[in-house]
Amino acid sequence: LRGMFNVATRALWGTQLLLGMTLDTFRQDGFGMGVVAMQHTTYRLPGNGDMVVSRSGVTGISRHSMRFRQLIRDAVRQETVATFDYVVAFFDQATGAPRPPLPSLLQASEKIRIG
Repeated sequence: LRGMFNVATRALWGTQLLLGMTLDTFRQDGFGMGVVAMQHTTYRLPGNGDMVVSRSGVTGISRHSMRFRQLIRDAVRQETVATFDYVVAFFDQATGAPRPPLPSLLQASEKIRIG
């Protein structure tokens, strides 16, 4: 289970990088974010030798947040092994006030929309 969480977390970081969600970008714009909710569902634990693949992307956007999903599937059996859903909230680094996603994030998110 810990291994699947590690895979999902690293895939989420990769997805965020595709969106341009980097420390440099956030510092430049005074933009902050934090994971405010996470839901994990395991349908079955993969066994030794199972080949799993992961897919991640944006599943939704609201006024001050973005939802991500990490889907882990068995490549041979073509069945879902686990899902990880994250909600990331955006805020102003100086004031802590909620802040809408940067326009560049909104544009980039359309390319990796799933679900």
